[in-house]
Amino acid sequence: MESQTQPTGFKQYLPWIVAAIPALLTFASATAKLTGAQEVRDGLTADGVVQYITLLAITELLIVALYLYPKTLNLGFFLACSYFGGAMAVHISHGQPFTAPIVILTLYWIATFFRKPMLFLPKS
Repeated sequence: MESQTQPTGFKQYLPWIVAAIPALLTFASATAKLTGAQEVRDGLTADGVVQYITLLAITELLIVALYLYPKTLNLGFFLACSYFGGAMAVHISHGQPFTAPIVILTLYWIATFFRKPMLFLPKS
């Protein structure tokens, strides 16, 4: 039976540092929605979903919580993929740039690869 060595030093914390970036961006988005930031309200009004602002914020907070908790990482990751994929679809359907959702989603993919590479790699 092979023993696996645990990363030490900076390598030990790198997955968490990388995971914090999309989580903080998502948390900031949820906070802006919950506080009713005018720019966010204007964007959601243009998208026709301003009536769901609280639900969207709670969903984002749930994604962050599930993603950061190691035992629910997979669920948080797949919910983030679905949520930000839907955000891209809404932006595209309204002729708006979808830069923010695609950047955040890309960061989730990169962070998840660092935290749990076996999710992406075939078993050997």
